[in-house]
Amino acid sequence: MTVAPVTTDVGAADEYSVILPKTATLLGVAAAACFSLECVIPLFTFDRLIAPPGPPAWPGTGLSEHMLTADIVRDVWLAWRRGVTPPQQLDYGELVTDGDLDRRELRAALAAEFLPFIEASAAIPGQTAGESPAPLSYLLEAAPRQDLAPCFGLKPEVLQRVASGGRVTLEEAHLLTCLLDTNVATILAANPPFDEDLVIEVSRPRWRSHLRDLADEHHTTEDEERLRLADAVAAQVDERTSNQPRPGKVGSPWAEVVAAQLGRELGR
Repeated sequence: MTVAPVTTDVGAADEYSVILPKTATLLGVAAAACFSLECVIPLFTFDRLIAPPGPPAWPGTGLSEHMLTADIVRDVWLAWRRGVTPPQQLDYGELVTDGDLDRRELRAALAAEFLPFIEASAAIPGQTAGESPAPLSYLLEAAPRQDLAPCFGLKPEVLQRVASGGRVTLEEAHLLTCLLDTNVATILAANPPFDEDLVIEVSRPRWRSHLRDLADEHHTTEDEERLRLADAVAAQVDERTSNQPRPGKVGSPWAEVVAAQLGRELGR
């Protein structure tokens, strides 16, 4: 998703940055939407709603002429991209010259604040970034007494699934800790990775109310339910699509499978 950084330091505004009056945000102070500092941020980073959406309230007369509508936002963005004059009914900052070092430094600092969002990667709770850990099947092979698996409540099909390169659920990871003499985080990190499109789908804000309901019902956390949902959907798809195109691709979106799974669990 392409976003324009917004700052309350209007000194960062250039000729393509819209100056918003203090009534246009919930902060109660003037702000600048810097279209010239646009950046692309993964959609799944927008998981927390900071303020309720709604049109800004513009002071003075001629309200309809000064509303920052979706069409005007698009026109300002296109003007910045094309290097042409932006819509004139809005207030903008001043041109930033080469010698204006203070403002240039301020804009660079603002752009740098968005780097963590730009560089964000899709990850599910239980997965770690960086070097890949030893595969789960390797951890199982190193277990000295696999014959003790039934004593820890592990069913034979769990060990067979791991040996063939499959995943284990959060509940199964807890059972495996004693057999593998390690912790849950290590076991989950050793799981084969989820399809990235599935990780993005279960992280979308649209499912958060459903995950909260499941967390209340199961006395767990939202993150645990998100991981459990991803596991359930992945396992369900693996069972019925051996050589078929995976969901998330054209013609078989993950969203439909996730919605169906949540519908079954919540009875909706």
